[in-house]
Amino acid sequence: MTKLLAIEPDGSQLNDIVYNVNVIANDQENILILRDVINDNGENAGIECKKVILAYNRQYCYEPLPELSISGRLIVTYKDKDDDIITCMDNIAKLILRFIQ
Repeated sequence: MTKLLAIEPDGSQLNDIVYNVNVIANDQENILILRDVINDNGENAGIECKKVILAYNRQYCYEPLPELSISGRLIVTYKDKDDDIITCMDNIAKLILRFIQ
């Protein structure tokens, strides 16, 4: 099981705005599969996952995930520079939610 937590724009890169996509899952394989899903299905929309950062964590909230989980941050780029940040975040979220729900 994988949950989308947040999408945050990061404008600190020189040429592109990248988006930090924060997810949580019951194992790291789910997050790595999500990276592949983004790269395979986001190609037409200009969405690409550049990097994955994984970390173990112990959660204390009421979600249907095990207590010991993996949090991940996917570093995603959006190639269409004409779209505003809100549209980019919405398109990234739609792509991810289509596969994790």
